[in-house]
Amino acid sequence: MTPAAQDMSELDSKGPANRESVTQLRSVEPVDLPILFEFQLDEEANECAATNPRSKDEFDAHWTAILSDVKVSVRTILADNVVAGCISCFEADGDPVSAIGSEHRSGEKASPRRRYNFCYGKSLSGHCHRS
Repeated sequence: MTPAAQDMSELDSKGPANRESVTQLRSVEPVDLPILFEFQLDEEANECAATNPRSKDEFDAHWTAILSDVKVSVRTILADNVVAGCISCFEADGDPVSAIGSEHRSGEKASPRRRYNFCYGKSLSGHCHRS
């Protein structure tokens, strides 16, 4: 079992989101990134969001850019003090960008405006989601 999977095992053992839990947002910490890397590899989530997963090097470069960009606001989602996903807000300049995933498969141009993305793991709802 990978370290990220071990981190999620406590939340997984409590079942899907039909139970009460404490949800919080906090700044992204370096320890969150391996967990978020695994979330973005989920095939079902990538199919739903029409995105492609990033390699480890691409993921690391992407998150280095995100965390150093003052125009991007990104937070880790905690469920019962366990990393459950992340949410971001950023300015889109017409390119098909995603603060969590990779470029949109269609190559469609987006209009300039604030964009919000989220990603959370299967332990939160039984499905991994990306937008």
